[in-house]
Amino acid sequence: MSDGVAVFTVFERQASGGRLRLEVATRSGVPATVSVRDADRGRISIHSSYGQPIRFAGHPLPATVEALHSIGRVPRELIPDAGPVPCRRDADGTVWLTLPEAW
Repeated sequence: MSDGVAVFTVFERQASGGRLRLEVATRSGVPATVSVRDADRGRISIHSSYGQPIRFAGHPLPATVEALHSIGRVPRELIPDAGPVPCRRDADGTVWLTLPEAW
């Protein structure tokens, strides 16, 4: 993290379930922990530092796009529990999110 709010991103190798996500989130000590459940599809879970699931949080999503980009993935959308969020990363590193109008 350089500026802003810290985000901890975890890539799951297999379905670990909510219990492990909760433990990682509470131990990380950062405001938001993102578990990338499926890197190819952009499926994620977000938890607070208290271990509470968060359906959507704005600041973790650009950090997750960057984390996926760092391992060679180019997500077109991220799917937190609240639903799909179209995203893109420009060549200059700018990350864009398009939130559903209903939100």
